[in-house]
Amino acid sequence: ADARRGEKLLVFYCDDKLVDPGAVVKRLRERKVPNLWIPHADNFFKVDSLPMLGSGKLDLRKLAEMSRKYDDPAV
Repeated sequence: ADARRGEKLLVFYCDDKLVDPGAVVKRLRERKVPNLWIPHADNFFKVDSLPMLGSGKLDLRKLAEMSRKYDDPAV
């Protein structure tokens, strides 16, 4: 949850060399992406891997659990 936006955008990524949060945010702003769709640079989190289903699709339920954990470490 985010007090101003309602929800907070979190970004999970696996490869260090591909992600510089400040550069990503800057590039999104340069491309005129609406502020609502631009995550804050502090909301980028490196993870070892993204949760996947046996079918090879992203496991959205586990991803939601991860987001709660990263958003509020007390959970």
